[in-house]
Amino acid sequence: MTTLFSSDIYRLVRSKAALFGMLGAVAFAAGIPLASYCASVRRDGGSYEVFGQNGVEILNVVSSILIFWLAVFVAFFAAAEFQHGTVRNGLALGKSRVLIYFSKFLCTVMTLALAFLTAGVAATLANTALCGFGDMAAAEFVPYFAMNCGMWLLYALPYAAVFCAIAFICRSPALTVALGVAFMFTMSLAAQGLLGYVDAAGPLNIALRAIPMYYSMAFGYLDIFMGITTVYGAGGQAAFFRDSAVVCAGYVAAACAAGCFAFARKDVK
Repeated sequence: MTTLFSSDIYRLVRSKAALFGMLGAVAFAAGIPLASYCASVRRDGGSYEVFGQNGVEILNVVSSILIFWLAVFVAFFAAAEFQHGTVRNGLALGKSRVLIYFSKFLCTVMTLALAFLTAGVAATLANTALCGFGDMAAAEFVPYFAMNCGMWLLYALPYAAVFCAIAFICRSPALTVALGVAFMFTMSLAAQGLLGYVDAAGPLNIALRAIPMYYSMAFGYLDIFMGITTVYGAGGQAAFFRDSAVVCAGYVAAACAAGCFAFARKDVK
């Protein structure tokens, strides 16, 4: 596993798709505050005031962009390697199919985590340059920053797992991107379509709470989002975070199981 993982890390470091993703994360995370600041200057003389301590909250916007990029990255990093013969060579050397699969998945997760961290740092620095850092102490800022990056990574993990499963099932970069984006938009439309049933009992409410995007939509609005108080009651943030982790873990487990099963059942040409 160590040799296999090291080889994938080497490919990851040399991946142009990963590099473009990191640069894009920095550009969007720093560009959105700058564009908002410039727009406020033109509109009313400069009312934009988001301190650097709160810059990481821009991940609420950047996360959708990163997930879209992730579908493209997985297509080049995983699906394309079937066409290049890399996967076939690994099997010829006696590598386990399960280890090959999880090596790709772990590298995907690492890349996604680095992208969120990079975007969070870029947004913090950009807002600090524009409005100052704020009065939050370092002992408070570090866990706040880590919690935000960690939660947005958690909400993106189901997509990473599904994209990897699609790559190993379809083995086509173009199809991986197409189906990955379709899955992304399906989850978004389902969550928004069912949001009206957040305070209703029954199967539609259960279906809503089984969608990861429901939790990502609610995250950041824990004090005002209607579903937190009506579904969990006052002070139900711990239950909300628990359900977030359980639902996301369920998607990851199901997608990895499906991907491994399909990879094991189908010959590699």
